[in-house]
Amino acid sequence: MISTGLFAALLFDIAGLNNIEVFECQDRVGGRVLTKYFSDDTKNDKLYGEFGAMRLPKGTNDSSHGHQMVFDTIDYLNCINKDDIDYEKEYKIELINFIFDDDKLNGRYFYNNKRDQCGNIMTQGYADNPANFDTLGFTKSVDNNYRQLYEASLKDFFDDLDKDIFKGVEKLMDVDDDSVYTYLKRYLIGKVLKKDIDDTIAAMETTESATGLFRLAFTEAVMDGYTFLHKDQEWETIKYGMQRFPNAFKPTLEKKRNYIKYNRKVCRLKDEGDKGVRVFWEGEGVHEKNYDRVIVTCPFGVVCQWELDKLDNCEKIDILKRRAIRELNYDNAAKIFLRFKSRFWEDPKKTDNKCIVGGNSSTDLPIRKVIYPSYYVGDPIDKEAILLGSYTWANDAAKYAPYSQEKNVNLCLEKLQILHPEVNLKKDEWVHDNDPCHGNSSIYWPNEPTAAGAYAYFGPNQYKELLYPMLKESNSNIHWAGEHTDIHHAWIIGALNSAVRVVKEVLIQTGNECLWEKLLHHELLRHWEWKPTKTTKN
Repeated sequence: MISTGLFAALLFDIAGLNNIEVFECQDRVGGRVLTKYFSDDTKNDKLYGEFGAMRLPKGTNDSSHGHQMVFDTIDYLNCINKDDIDYEKEYKIELINFIFDDDKLNGRYFYNNKRDQCGNIMTQGYADNPANFDTLGFTKSVDNNYRQLYEASLKDFFDDLDKDIFKGVEKLMDVDDDSVYTYLKRYLIGKVLKKDIDDTIAAMETTESATGLFRLAFTEAVMDGYTFLHKDQEWETIKYGMQRFPNAFKPTLEKKRNYIKYNRKVCRLKDEGDKGVRVFWEGEGVHEKNYDRVIVTCPFGVVCQWELDKLDNCEKIDILKRRAIRELNYDNAAKIFLRFKSRFWEDPKKTDNKCIVGGNSSTDLPIRKVIYPSYYVGDPIDKEAILLGSYTWANDAAKYAPYSQEKNVNLCLEKLQILHPEVNLKKDEWVHDNDPCHGNSSIYWPNEPTAAGAYAYFGPNQYKELLYPMLKESNSNIHWAGEHTDIHHAWIIGALNSAVRVVKEVLIQTGNECLWEKLLHHELLRHWEWKPTKTTKN
């Protein structure tokens, strides 16, 4: 999922191993990289939205804070695909700017049912002004600098991660026992009055995170912050949709090599020792076949539904792996897309001169985050457009689970109207169409059978107690990969990192160390974050 299997297959192919099959449980590649297209003429109308991954963090220096291998992969795929007849139409990956924050900070800010002193919905620029803090609706017990304090608690770990990822993660594991709440409870002693700590933490979770996430691991919050808050961060996305990234593997893996096998829904794994692994899958009946090695990249919420005969020759590790598959936590996420007749949010006349180009609005209303698309920049404002009207995580996302797509769309429109009272959205701007294929659509990732969750987001101690022992102490023909097995949860780089790790495992365990050493020097792995150095062991 998120292209782990595709990248692993590409690396094996480069290494010279070509007896490979990539199982896809549906008729597309990409997993949770999923672009929803609302028309057949995407290049002209750009009516699409990202149900899954939607942005790529790119540092201003060469390291990109661990994500550079994604960009190296894009460059490599463009290079090897440029002679394909469908390159321009389907496989070319063109990066464009993803506007993370609107330059004028006009994104709306609406919390605690409070408006500015003129009775208008606040902008983020207004809310960021320290002089306006008392108007934001927080109780006197919330420290005025609560946002800066939260960021500082995370940034304490950034320098170590920058200098040496191995030592940085090792230091981070020292606090893996902590939830965000328990860590902040200690961290704020001496910085905030003791009686005000809980209220300050509650404000942090409300505006800087998502409802319920502070009960999960502090390590996750640090790694989130390492991507979102790093001082050298820039952002890009893929023109015409992130789906073009996994699709760009197809000329090699499907057209030339025929590695990809679609509509193979795995239902059972049986490790038969020296005979390899017997894989059972559904698709017009149940089929089975033996393989020397199997790499499982599916989220554990999917894997737990399979019949798993034996996961390790060591009973203790077998039990540990079953615990990890059952217990490791995945977060919720929901997205709701709305289709409008124009980009009213960019029009000064329709926003009282508080137009928004890219960036987001933030609120404690159920929609939580509104993401304004970056890929329309330069197009006429009066052209139809797709808006991500609600992006939610954790408990906030779960609140959309009971409803139909039509109901979710209407709930989203209702709350979006509160943030944009200058225009009558339903009457004048919204394209009302109940068909989710035409531009009003939603997704709740835990309800997707191929994912059973949005992305890994562990609870306290789950890295140390479950994941790392599961990966380190393995005596099996079954290997585990996917973003959930890397430190960068929810990001494409986590998927790619894990693919490199399992390719290394397979090559070394099958006596192909020389192929691994050669692959390690390939241009694709030039910026592999976990590449061993003279001072580290891998």
